[in-house]
Amino acid sequence: MSRSSVYKAMAFMHRIHKALVFVSASSVIAIVFFMFPSNIHLSSSQANSLILTQKSFSTLKSNDTQIVQRSSEYLPTGGTQLIKRSTKYLRTSSTQLVLMTNSSLKESKLLRSKYDRCPECYRAAVRDVSGALVEVPLSSQPEQPQDFYKPRESVVSFRVMNYILTTPVCSSSPPYLLVLQMSVPTEINARNAVKETWASVASGRKWPNRVVNANVKLVFVIGHGTSNDTRFDKEAVAAESATHGDILYLDMMDSYRNLTLKVVSSLYWVKVTCPGVRFVAKVDVDTFVNLPLLVDTLLVEEIKLNFAILGYVYKKEKSVVLREGAWAVSESLFPGPYYPVYASGCAYILSQEVVSKIAEAAPYIPMLPVEDLFLTGIMRHVIQCQLFSLDHYFTHRLDQKWSVCSMYLDQKIMGTSCDEVKLREVWGKYQRSDGQCS
Repeated sequence: MSRSSVYKAMAFMHRIHKALVFVSASSVIAIVFFMFPSNIHLSSSQANSLILTQKSFSTLKSNDTQIVQRSSEYLPTGGTQLIKRSTKYLRTSSTQLVLMTNSSLKESKLLRSKYDRCPECYRAAVRDVSGALVEVPLSSQPEQPQDFYKPRESVVSFRVMNYILTTPVCSSSPPYLLVLQMSVPTEINARNAVKETWASVASGRKWPNRVVNANVKLVFVIGHGTSNDTRFDKEAVAAESATHGDILYLDMMDSYRNLTLKVVSSLYWVKVTCPGVRFVAKVDVDTFVNLPLLVDTLLVEEIKLNFAILGYVYKKEKSVVLREGAWAVSESLFPGPYYPVYASGCAYILSQEVVSKIAEAAPYIPMLPVEDLFLTGIMRHVIQCQLFSLDHYFTHRLDQKWSVCSMYLDQKIMGTSCDEVKLREVWGKYQRSDGQCS
C-alpha cells in the first residue's frame, strides 16, 4: 500500500473515530462522538458553552459534568436544552455523546438563531441589539498586577450572611431574571415608583402593549442607616416588606464605601437562595429598564452570555487608579497603576455561573470600595469570564440626556438619571398602542 493510501486510510479512520455530523429531528446540527469512555479535549472557544440534546442526558452520570436542564418555558421555539459552560475537559461515561459547540453553531448554514426561527416571538429590535453586542477580550486590558488576581489562601474580605429580613421570591420556582436594586431604608417613594412602573411585572402585572417572555422578579437590597435611625428603619422596612415581600435587609451599615460589600453579599444570597436563576441584573434605583427588550435579548443570546457579564463597558484605554478623592484606592489595596476594563454600575447583567463564581471567590480577594470596578473588572479577571458591551443600549453615569422616545422605540434597554417623575413619564409612553412617539 502506498504512503498516500495509508494517510488517506488514517484520515478516514480518524474522522470516523472522532465525529459524525448529522441533522437531528429538531433541525439542530450535532456532533456525535463514537468513543470509548475517555476525556474529550475541547479548545477554550469550544468549551465556552455547549448544547446537548435531550438524548444525551441519559448518557452522563451526575458527577461527569455539571448540567443545568432548563425549563422549556424559556425556549419559545423549542429545540435543545441549554447547558452550563464546560471546563476544558468533558468526561463521558458512555460510548455516545451528542454535543454541539459555539463554533459549530456559527459555522453551520443550516442553523438559525432563535430570532430567525421565530421572529414573531421576540421584539423586532433584538436583531439590532444582537448586532451591537461586542465582546471585550481580556487581552485588551492595560498592564495589570497579575498576582493581585490570584485568590488568597485564606479569607481576606468578609461578606454579610446575617439577614434582618429576607424575601421568598425564589421559594416556589426561580425566576429567569432576578433584578437586584440597591436601596436605603428612607427611599420608600423611590421604591414605590419602581414597583409601579417598569418593575410592576415582578408582582404579576403585565407590561402595557408588550410581552415579557420570561419570569422576572425584583429584590430591593438595603442595610442600616445611621445608628440613630436603626429602630425606625427596621419598623418601616418591616411594614413595607410585609406588604410587598421584595426586600432583602442585610445586617450591615449602608454607605457608599460599603456598596461593594452590599452587592457581593447580595450575590452570595442569590447563590444560596436562588441557584436556579438564569441571570441577575444589578440596577441602580434611578435607572429605567426596558424589560421586554432586555429579556428577549437574554433569551436570544443566552448561549453567548452563559458565562459572561453584560453592560456599558468603559473602553478608556487606561483607567488610572485614583489615590485621592471619593473613589480613592490605596496602593497597598490595589498596587497597579491602571484598572482593568469594567462595566458601568448603573446597570449590568451577570449570568448564573458568574454570580456563583464571584460569590465563591470574592472573600479571597481584597475588596475595593468601587463597586462596578470590583464586580465587573477585578472579579472578571479572577474568574476569567467573558465581558460583553452593549454601549448605547445600556447606560452610564454621564448618560443623562437620553430621550423618552428612545426607550419606547426600543433604541435603549437601560436609562439612568430617572427621578420618580421621569420614571412615570417613560412608563406613561407604554400605555400607547400605536407604536408612535414624539
